[in-house]
Amino acid sequence: MTDSGNTTRFAGYLHQPRAVEPAGVLAASGLTLKVYDMFIPGKPGNPVNEASAFLEQECVSGRLPPLSGLGFTIVSKDMINVVRWDGRCPIVMNNQIYEYDSKNLIETAKKLDVNECGSFCIWEAGIVNFEKDAWTDYLASRRTEEDEKEYLHSFLRGSLNPPIA
Repeated sequence: MTDSGNTTRFAGYLHQPRAVEPAGVLAASGLTLKVYDMFIPGKPGNPVNEASAFLEQECVSGRLPPLSGLGFTIVSKDMINVVRWDGRCPIVMNNQIYEYDSKNLIETAKKLDVNECGSFCIWEAGIVNFEKDAWTDYLASRRTEEDEKEYLHSFLRGSLNPPIA
C-alpha cells in the first residue's frame, strides 16, 4: 500500500446514509424542474418550499436561464443543485450550485463556481444517474406533451445507499 502521507485526511467527515423524496415540480419563466429533497434518514427534511421560491426568483430575474426548459433540482441541508438539460445539445447537463444557511435560505443563498466546489456529491450522483436514464427515455420517445409529462412525473425515491456486496 502506498503511504499518501496524509493520515488526517477527511478527519471531520462523518459518512451518513442519504435518502431522497420527490418534492414536486417547479415551473417558472420557461424552466420546469423536478424537485428532490435529499436528506439524512431520521433527520428533518430540507426547506424545499423556500428553495423553490428562491429558484423562481432566479428564473424570473434571468440569473437562471431555462436552456432546454427542463431539468431537476436537488435540495440538501445547505445546497441547492440545479441541473438543466442543454438547449443546443440535449445530452449535456448544465448544473448550477447554490449554498445557503438553512436559517434564512432566500437571503443567504449564493451561487457557487462548480470548478471550485464540484458538480455533484456521491449521494447526488445516484439521483443524477436516475435522471440520466429518465431523460434518455424522453429523448428516445416521440417527445410529445404526454412524453414530457411522463418525464416530469418520474422520480427516484428512497435510499441512496449502494448495496453492500
